[in-house]
Amino acid sequence: MVKPEWGGKHLCESCGAKFYDMLRDPAVCPKCDTQVSVAPKPRRGKAAAPKPEVVERPKKVAGGG
Repeated sequence: MVKPEWGGKHLCESCGAKFYDMLRDPAVCPKCDTQVSVAPKPRRGKAAAPKPEVVERPKKVAGGG
């Protein structure tokens, strides 16, 4: 279970280490001391409803015998 006092989880862009920022700004990687940009993660919205497929039926020709 994640503890709120640990802050947000990050991934270091240079060494690939996963770490928590411990509520520090800027977040610094504990392995390579690189500052990690703290950008908010994009939220997912609701998935768009699939559009119903329109099936075209061939038209009947009158008087064809």
